[in-house]
Amino acid sequence: MAGIGKRRRKGDQQRGSVEPGTVLDERPADTLDSAARQGAASATVDRPSGGPADDSAESAPDPSPPLCATASATSEVVPIPTPLQRDILTLGRDRIRHIEPKLQAPSTPYRTDTAVDGGIGHGLTLRAAAVRGRAKRFQGRAREDDFYLLASAARRVVVVAVADGMGAAERSGLGAALAVRHAVEAVEEQLADRAPESLDWSQIFNRAAAALVVEHRRQGGGESYDRPDRDETKAVSHDLGTTLTVAVIEAEADGKARACIAAIGDSPAYRLAEGAYELLVGERETDEDFSTSSVIALPYLPQPEVREVQFGATDVLLVCTDGFSGPLGGGKSDVGRLFARELAVPPPLPLWPQLVDFAKATYDDDRTVVAVWPFEFTAEETETNLAPAD
Repeated sequence: MAGIGKRRRKGDQQRGSVEPGTVLDERPADTLDSAARQGAASATVDRPSGGPADDSAESAPDPSPPLCATASATSEVVPIPTPLQRDILTLGRDRIRHIEPKLQAPSTPYRTDTAVDGGIGHGLTLRAAAVRGRAKRFQGRAREDDFYLLASAARRVVVVAVADGMGAAERSGLGAALAVRHAVEAVEEQLADRAPESLDWSQIFNRAAAALVVEHRRQGGGESYDRPDRDETKAVSHDLGTTLTVAVIEAEADGKARACIAAIGDSPAYRLAEGAYELLVGERETDEDFSTSSVIALPYLPQPEVREVQFGATDVLLVCTDGFSGPLGGGKSDVGRLFARELAVPPPLPLWPQLVDFAKATYDDDRTVVAVWPFEFTAEETETNLAPAD
C-alpha cells in the first residue's frame, strides 16, 4: 500500500526524514526500546571457553533490515504543490452560487456526473468531456449528453460521436449512449472497405436509430423486427430521442487534417481558426413531423447534414452539444474568447473537464465538448505548457 511508507511514530522528525516507501514498525515505543536493548545484548557473540574465534560470524552482514530506516537529517524536504484551485470557473458579471451536486436516483445504465477521455492517436490529439448541467445537479437528475471516441483499427483515422438526449424523452441519457456507440461501430465497419469521404451516412444514422427502436421494444417486452410505424416512432422519440453528430478525422502529412462530419439535430461542429468559430454542421432546424420538441432528432431519419473540411496546423475541430454552443454565442462571447485562448495548445487532460464545466448565468444545461488538434501533443510540449512563466 502506497500510504504505509509515509506513516510515522511520534518523534520520527527528530531522527530524520523517512525515505518514501520505507515501512515503519507500528509497535508501541516502549516495545521498540525493549527490542532494541535485547538486540544490543545479543550482538555480543558468546564463544566456548578456549575455542577458536569465528571470524565469519563477526564479519558477516546481518541479513535482516533495521526496524526503522531513516535518511540523513540533512536530506532536502521536497515541498508539496500549492493548494488545489477550488474556485469554479465563472464567466460574466452575475454571481453564481455554488451547487453541490445531488447523487442521482438509480438509472440504467449508471450515468456519472462527468465523463472525461482523451489522448493521442493516428497523428491527432483529443480532449473530451461531458458534464452534468447545474440544473440537473440541483435536482439530482442524470446527465443526458454522451460522447464516444475511437482510434480506428481499419484506417489511420479517429472517429468522434456526440449526442444530446432530448429533455422531453424519458430515457434520453440511454438514448444518447446507444446512439454514439452504434454510430461509431457502424463507421468502423464501413472503414474496412471505404474511405472516409465515401461513407454511407444514411446507413450509419439508421443503425443508431434502429438501436433506439430495439431498446424501446425490449423495454416493452416486444421482439419484433418490423419497420416502426409513425406511432411507434413517436413513442421511441418520447422514450429515447437524441441528436447525433459524427466526425471522422484524418491527419495529413503536412501537419494538417481533414474531417468528414455528419449530423442530425442541433449538436454542432465548429472549426476554430485564428480565434474565429466557423459553424460546420448542426444548425437548429424545426419541423412538425420530425421533431421531439423543436429539434429534429433520432429515431426520425431526415437526410443527415454532411460536410467535408480541411484543418490547418493551428486549427481546432470542436464537436459539442448546445449546452456549449448556446453560451458560445457564435464565438464573440467571453466563452468564445476563453476557449480560443485556452485551446492554442491542448490543455492537460485532468484540467479539461474543469474548463468545460464553466459557470455562466442562465446556462444550466448539460455540456459536452470534444476538441481535436491536427497533431500529436508530446510529453515535452506538455511539460513546456505546464512550466511556470519567468
